[in-house]
Amino acid sequence: MNRRESAASYDAFLACERGHSRGDNNTTPQIVSEINKELKDKGFDTWFNDNRTEGNMREAWKQWRSIDKSHKVIIFITRLYMARLRSYNKCAAEFRYVRTRKGSGSMIPVVLERSMLDQSQWEGTLRTALGRSQFIDMSSESLRRDNLEVLCNMIAGEPSDIDEGIIGELTHLDLRNGIIARLDAGQCTLDEIIEYMDQYNFDERIQWKACAALWTAVSEKNNIFFKVRIIRVGGAKKILRAMEDFPFCVAVQENACRVLQILAHGDHTDRISVTLMQLGAGIRVLQTMKNNSDNARVQENACAALWSLSLNHDNKLALMDLDAANQILQAMSNHRNCEILQWVACAALGNFSNCLDHAVTLVGLGAANTILQVMHDYPRSENVQAIACGTLWNLAVDPDNQVTLMELGAAERILRAMKKHGSSKIVQRLACAALGNLADHLDHDHAVTLVGLGAANTILQVMHDYPRSENVQAIACGTLWNLAVDPDNQVTLMELGAAERILQAMNNNIDSKIVQRLACAALGNFADRLDHDHAVTLFGLGAASTIIQVMDVHAESEDVQAVACRTLWRLARAAGCDNQDKLMQLGAAERILQAMERHLQSGDVQMHSCNVLCSLASNREIRTKLQKLGTAAWITKAIENHPENPALKRIARDARNKIMFIPAHQL
Repeated sequence: MNRRESAASYDAFLACERGHSRGDNNTTPQIVSEINKELKDKGFDTWFNDNRTEGNMREAWKQWRSIDKSHKVIIFITRLYMARLRSYNKCAAEFRYVRTRKGSGSMIPVVLERSMLDQSQWEGTLRTALGRSQFIDMSSESLRRDNLEVLCNMIAGEPSDIDEGIIGELTHLDLRNGIIARLDAGQCTLDEIIEYMDQYNFDERIQWKACAALWTAVSEKNNIFFKVRIIRVGGAKKILRAMEDFPFCVAVQENACRVLQILAHGDHTDRISVTLMQLGAGIRVLQTMKNNSDNARVQENACAALWSLSLNHDNKLALMDLDAANQILQAMSNHRNCEILQWVACAALGNFSNCLDHAVTLVGLGAANTILQVMHDYPRSENVQAIACGTLWNLAVDPDNQVTLMELGAAERILRAMKKHGSSKIVQRLACAALGNLADHLDHDHAVTLVGLGAANTILQVMHDYPRSENVQAIACGTLWNLAVDPDNQVTLMELGAAERILQAMNNNIDSKIVQRLACAALGNFADRLDHDHAVTLFGLGAASTIIQVMDVHAESEDVQAVACRTLWRLARAAGCDNQDKLMQLGAAERILQAMERHLQSGDVQMHSCNVLCSLASNREIRTKLQKLGTAAWITKAIENHPENPALKRIARDARNKIMFIPAHQL
């Protein structure tokens, strides 16, 4: 029998279930091999892989090129074959490829098992694709012999057989269009969406529409329970499979990334985010960024997905190992004119940089230059400026990064953002935080430079504009603390009214531990001046009474007590003034002893408390009062509870000796 004239290289491609290994008892490959031999004997040029092992997917793609060269594809149907079509494997992928490339009209179904003769019992993809098509019964050896001629006629393309195939194909197209219409209209339940993705895993458009429908559904509900249900019914797996199967379909990739982003984002989504990474979400997102590097929308949604996934610490480490940061930076460089992409990309980098090692790596990759360029390109964008400042804040935790950022002009860029967006609380907060890290450099050069650039004035203006914002006040106080490490800066800040502004912040946010701790630290730096002028000024402004009030309100906070005691020590040691008497009148000694009792195991609290007591004991009358309060006993306990702290032991002994006034010859 001569093959009909065609561009095809083969008359038929034979597809069947091959089993998982050569040790399987599956007889289907042997039966199909015999049929293939008989077809060849009749003059047909066929393609059949009689190797029972499946091999990997890359080898399968090479093999499937023969499908494109084949006139017809014979599908040998068994129950195992139908089951295999419902999961992701070479058999299902091969079937999907046949449908996509050839259509159902070119497929010839051949049933090899009696249990599969009732088409109403066919399920899933098999039913959708071939449930209405004419099939050939070869479920027994005699039927295979009797119906071989029928198979030959169908391969040759007899008119009646072709018409039946066309009818089946038209029915399939009608069904497909109906599904797409329902997905577009939002009429499908979650279970239906997942079922369509499973049954039509070969159909690019349905996968795209299903991903879009999932995104709409999860956006509207936006609760943890619905997100968990999506994971449990296999929604995430279907999304990731669609991304793998249609790597260059922009609509599939874009909508899939949008679903991943919203699944991993929000409260209580940490476990979902980890699950997504375990399923391969990070790999798929990065692969789509490589495959679709010139598409801004894909890059934007991929960066957003990475932002959400990297909120989890373990995910962040895994993504950095996958070179996610470099991929994000390439996207930012390739699409400088896409504002949303720049924003979400900065946000993702911000998550990655929230780790010292990663911060160093990112600056080495050029992240600092890229972020500063984004700030230059979008000066009026509040979102871009805020996220960029937040990312610079994280990058500036490393001393070497601080130097690099200052050299690149990061401080000037941040101050411009603060002036341009004075009404944006989020910009001001994150910008202050970034300046605070830049100022936290050992040689104080950065602190001096920042004050010279006007950072102090800008920060004090922010404190004035947002007096009731706990976050803004806390970060502003922390930045002033770092700026005030330099003696000249201390003078400038005091002249600008920084002390008054800090005390206002303390009074307005009395219940905030973080505000009180950082405010006390800043005041402590102001008081740490050799001529003691600042200490006197601070007393006059009511700093001591405010600090003691803070110690009462936050008596259980070790951090607050330690910083408060240190600041009181710097106020108490001021020579040539009556600060020590004022402190005793305010009840400073009692508060300090309470702090020592409550935080006996805290070396910082004990050491700073002993320093204050030592300074107060310089006054003879105060020394007598301290003796009556039993301070020596608490100092002895401090020594006993911290035997491995030589600095504390030295300071505590000096304080005890001074309070007890033991003559030198008796020591």
